[in-house]
Amino acid sequence: DGSFWHYLKSRERLVREVVAAGKRPVSRSQLLQNLGEAFNGEELRTLCFDLKVDYDDLAGAGKRDKARELVGYMERRGRLPELVVFADKKRPHMNWFDDTLGEISEQAITEADLFLLYGLQMWLNYRGYGQRMHASL
Repeated sequence: DGSFWHYLKSRERLVREVVAAGKRPVSRSQLLQNLGEAFNGEELRTLCFDLKVDYDDLAGAGKRDKARELVGYMERRGRLPELVVFADKKRPHMNWFDDTLGEISEQAITEADLFLLYGLQMWLNYRGYGQRMHASL
């Protein structure tokens, strides 16, 4: 249970660093292209493992299919900033951020914050607080 909290805190730190630096991720299509160029199949599997995503549960047979499904999976859960940050940490030579767009958008900050709130909600539910809080409302 302490390791889960540490996991969330480490993700929070990484995402907040990127937001504070005013970086904005590349487009979804560019992100997909970058993942395909930067990672082979086994490396993509390792990236999924690091992100706590079950690679085998992602639809598709090939690397490009798995990368596309990973982007969609992370986006649906509000974790796209986490994917971009981890990809950047593993492959800093790739262009994961769009430098041409200027300051970070309010939407990007909201996505990062939603990711953190979702993680906190998961942790509270994991600890049993979510059900007690909901019952008292």
